Amino acid sequence: MKERVLLVDDEVEFLEIMAERMRARDMEVTTSTSATEALSLIAAESYDAVIMDFMMPEMDGIQA
Repeated sequence: MKERVLLVDDEVEFLEIMAERMRARDMEVTTSTSATEALSLIAAESYDAVIMDFMMPEMDGIQA
């Protein structure tokens, strides 16, 4: 079974690169560009790991 990872970062280019690398390691990756959106995704789905940027606009990773 593939590991399910939620990757959250407001820097889109970084997010795409990290998601590509994780997928190359056979992980199922969902991405989000905001903590608010990530919390909605977490409420609807389960993930094995959440990797979240600490410093984002609106709500940072610590607040989330």
